[in-house]
Amino acid sequence: MIEARSSNQGPGWLILWRSAVLLALAASAALYMQYLDPGDAAFCGLKSGCEAVRKAAFGYVYFGSRYLSVPLVGLLSYVAVVWASLWQPRGPLAHLLTIFGGFFGLGLLAVQAFYIHAFCWLCTVVDVSAVVAAIAAAVHSRTPESADPLRPWGWTA
Repeated sequence: MIEARSSNQGPGWLILWRSAVLLALAASAALYMQYLDPGDAAFCGLKSGCEAVRKAAFGYVYFGSRYLSVPLVGLLSYVAVVWASLWQPRGPLAHLLTIFGGFFGLGLLAVQAFYIHAFCWLCTVVDVSAVVAAIAAAVHSRTPESADPLRPWGWTA
């Protein structure tokens, strides 16, 4: 009886893992639009915590270009995690990328809390999703092999 219960947990952790990554991907896309043109993007106000985080030195990879921002890095990273998890769900690449992203998300939450003293709600969604995805990926890697209920084409859609 216990064996049957543990084998059914694999798809649940896989679903949680990929769902958290897809949520982080969507929020990263919205954040990237916000970073490109904060006046026209309707996600955050110009006097909000989002704007305080965007203006902080941690918001951009290269300070001379508005195109190279942390949301772009997140967007590309989450695309890589989705691709790796679809290509080889039990492979180490997808799990390691996700766990690294979870630690990076924790670090960015700490920057918002202790350095900037303001929270961007979209950044928080991305960072918390990264942490949830990392936990789910770590647990998924230790669960018995099970069938993916949505198959790769379902996740891609």
